[in-house]
Amino acid sequence: MLPCFSASGRFAPRIFARRTTPFTTTVGFEADGGPPAPRRFWLKVYHREPEAAGHEFAFLREAAARLNRGPDPGVVEPVAWLPEIGGLVTAHVEGPSLATLLEADADDRGHQAGHCRAAGRLLARLHGAAAPAGGERFDFAPVLEAIRREVGGFSPAIRRRLDDELERLARRISPEECVLRPGHGDYGPYNLIAAVGGPVALDPSFHGAFPRPGNCSAPAEDLAKFAAWLHMVRSPPASGSLQEAFFSGYREAGGAALEGASASFRVLFTYCLLRGLRDWGGVAARLAGGRLRARALSRWLDERAEVAPATS
Repeated sequence: MLPCFSASGRFAPRIFARRTTPFTTTVGFEADGGPPAPRRFWLKVYHREPEAAGHEFAFLREAAARLNRGPDPGVVEPVAWLPEIGGLVTAHVEGPSLATLLEADADDRGHQAGHCRAAGRLLARLHGAAAPAGGERFDFAPVLEAIRREVGGFSPAIRRRLDDELERLARRISPEECVLRPGHGDYGPYNLIAAVGGPVALDPSFHGAFPRPGNCSAPAEDLAKFAAWLHMVRSPPASGSLQEAFFSGYREAGGAALEGASASFRVLFTYCLLRGLRDWGGVAARLAGGRLRARALSRWLDERAEVAPATS
């Protein structure tokens, strides 16, 4: 049990941040940890799925054992699981969100590409864990259905183009692309801290529109989530160059070349793009959400038409 949660209240925490969503409440606090300064932690409490705190703790503990062997951690340090409140405590990591750094248009020294390359290398290390026993495969059928639901309100022309693309891609997904691998589940720049020594991942996801048994998924899902965020937030040519830096880092660290020609990547990228555009942005983006989503999807379909063969 953390000292700051002791019944005596002797080490009352000093809260420095708080944020609440319909699903979680997250509190940043300082606790007396001796010199040179108090340590900082984050407590996340799950409202609707309290068991997710235990899953996240187990995932981070296993990933930290594999990745946090040097001075620079790859995932946040799990400190405590509090099942009585559906809570998870992790150590604070100093640094800005990678999303904040990548949202800026100015990048005079090419630092953004370096951050994306490092994020790709870290993801390959995360995916490097052994595949789960039992030979279970990822089922793409729920993903295809989720995509069709997302575009239900789009124009008939866009829906027809997307249906044609999905049918072609579904026939091309290879058995190798369906092999389950341990994955993060929400590997976007918003869940990466740009620490001094390299990116640090936090907040893995254990739920979604399709099953992720044991927090395992098709490896392309994490790649697609990161690439779709860049596609939404940055315009060409910056979006393409940053995506390529991310993919290059992933391949350099032993990850498979799943982007581009991979049918699984294209299907999951489509889903991540549509879901992200629905959830992303402030009031202005939500007011213009339908037009924004349609333009982004149409642009992506145009790009696919330029590179995809006419027949499968």
